[in-house]
Amino acid sequence: MRRSWATAVQSIDRRVLYALTFVIVLLPLVRPLGFPLNITPNTRRAFEIIDALPEGSLVFHSVGFDPSGDAEVWPQMQALSRHFMSKGLRIVYFPTNVGGDMYAEAIRAQLAPKFGYEYGRDFAILPFKAGGAPAIAAMADFYSLYTVDRDGTPLSELPIFDGFRGMQDVSLITTSSTGDDALFLAVYLEPKFHIPIVVGGAATIMPVLGPYLASGQIKGIISGLAGAAEYEVLSEMPGQAIGAMDAQSAGHLFIACLVILGNVGFFAQSRAVRRKEGV
Repeated sequence: MRRSWATAVQSIDRRVLYALTFVIVLLPLVRPLGFPLNITPNTRRAFEIIDALPEGSLVFHSVGFDPSGDAEVWPQMQALSRHFMSKGLRIVYFPTNVGGDMYAEAIRAQLAPKFGYEYGRDFAILPFKAGGAPAIAAMADFYSLYTVDRDGTPLSELPIFDGFRGMQDVSLITTSSTGDDALFLAVYLEPKFHIPIVVGGAATIMPVLGPYLASGQIKGIISGLAGAAEYEVLSEMPGQAIGAMDAQSAGHLFIACLVILGNVGFFAQSRAVRRKEGV
């Protein structure tokens, strides 16, 4: 007996649905679809602050995440670094998480050559310092905490530190973190040096950092993967965040369509049964 379309919809093999979901999510990762993004005021403010920095400005960037936060925070770090380098800013990466070092090294290996950035002159990577809040507080007396870079080279031998006296010479601090870097920076360094802070981190950071944003101690926030995609749009340098957001949107749209189709099929099937029974 031939099944009706409503019955067929109700009995689609779940393996088919899994396969379709996989393909629909994979395609935008390979070729982004360009779904429209709503640019939030926080991301726009963060972009405008960085975009206004003159060439040669010194930016300190904390790297406070590991593979558990990779999906959200790594695209942010790449988007920020591309923007820094496109503007000719000098960058000092300082890991605040034991896993952060490898992401700074990934920027060194993968991104810096594309922009002609030379290690030691245009950017540098400091060694990881454990301690959280005390370590960031100690940055107020910079050379008591850092004397060499992550390779063991004395900072005095790196041109990027020529004439660098301490945190008072930093134009901006940014973060890529799943931890409390932004809170510690706002508490220990911002009041003393009045350095603008732009925060990048997991989407869960906004409720915690909202008061600091309202008070002006933090100038802008890039929140989660969506924030990274927004930043890529603003900087006109697409990366993996836009593709990931397209994949997420396509997956959500497919699931919504399945829910609608399933419900339409269910009601159509129920109606057919009632008609057959003469109800």
